[in-house]
Amino acid sequence: MVADSPEQKDLRRALHKHITVDGLKRLQEIAAKAEKRLRLSPALPDLWLMTPGEHRFIEVKLPRDAISDEQLAGLATLAVSLRLERPVSVEVFELFPSTKRPRRKERAEEIATFDRFYNKLATLTPPRFENK
Repeated sequence: MVADSPEQKDLRRALHKHITVDGLKRLQEIAAKAEKRLRLSPALPDLWLMTPGEHRFIEVKLPRDAISDEQLAGLATLAVSLRLERPVSVEVFELFPSTKRPRRKERAEEIATFDRFYNKLATLTPPRFENK
């Protein structure tokens, strides 16, 4: 058995601070089911901001860099899995020079793909955030 790195230990502490044990189990279960339902492996986003009131998941894209279906599946998996814990926000930030314009057409397709993944996974948990 390989020991956790200091970064892995920090991540584990943060997860347990901001997500319940049941929430982590649900995340693992839905991630495993997502691979089967979506036929791809969900990827974690670049940034995960955990606050007492909200989970924010952010994928950052550079110019000429498109978001992959695996990344969209990862955002959908997190949104579905953790929505019972507290409100969840998923975002894609596109960094581009001020002389360029954002990729509108591709973004609409990416949103549609995220929605399709989210809807497929949403049947695996109760329908909405429950404040406990």
